[in-house]
Order: sequence, then structure tokens, then C-alpha cells
Amino acid sequence: SGGTISIAKTHAKAQKDRYQLLVITYLTYDEARAMKKRIRAKGLPSMVYRVKAKNKPYFLVKAGPFSDKKRAEEVARRLKREEHLGQTPKIVTLKAATLKTQPRTSRP
Repeated sequence: SGGTISIAKTHAKAQKDRYQLLVITYLTYDEARAMKKRIRAKGLPSMVYRVKAKNKPYFLVKAGPFSDKKRAEEVARRLKREEHLGQTPKIVTLKAATLKTQPRTSRP
């Protein structure tokens, strides 16, 4: 039944996933910050995250979020080519459920 499919699609659009690129990981903040600036100069959102693994700090450079997976894939290929990266940035899905706004307060 076509009605059920269109309802499911409408619901999927309302709860749309978003995508972020894990571009590269550096050992120093300065290198990560420089890459973030190069990505932003291309008109793309970018940020640096500090993480610890085996008691060492690492600096992850991410781009996005993007609302469309195809767009994320295009940007990943572009960054690999333009920034001469050893590998294509990894696409990370940000689930719609984790992006929910605060629940509404009930009215008295």
C-alpha cells in the first residue's frame, strides 16, 4: 500500500540523520588547528576534538555536520584530493535520536 510507504518516508525525513567527517588525527593541536582553518577557508564547518588514548592526547579534525550523506561523501573526496590526505575522511552518522531538542514542558 502506497500510503504506508509515504508515511514512513515522511517520518524518516522528520527524524533525519546527519553526517560528520572524521578528516584526520594529529598528535599536536597546532597541526589540527591549521587543518581546521584550511577546511573553514573552503567554506565548510570544522572543529578540533581532543581525545585521550593510551594516556596520550590526540587531536581529531572533523568537518560538518552535513544533512545529506551524498554531500558528506562529496566533501570527503574533495578534502582527500585537495589536502593530499592518505585516506578518504571517514563518514560518521549522527543519529537523529541524539539530535533531539529539549522536551517541551507541560502546560499547567
